[in-house]
Amino acid sequence: MNGPPAAYRDLVRIGADTVGLSYETGDFSAYETIGFRRVSVSRLTRSGEGAGADVGSCS
Repeated sequence: MNGPPAAYRDLVRIGADTVGLSYETGDFSAYETIGFRRVSVSRLTRSGEGAGADVGSCS
């Protein structure tokens, strides 16, 4: 993950070729919101590329 601060993360398989990543993040502190991102397993094996699409976050 790149960008804003992040803290606790959890990774779970949500399909044959997709995993879900939940994480704490925020603009000023890693503990402001909880985000979720779907990540293609094929993207996990590539280096230097974006890891997935943000699905949303809640505060």
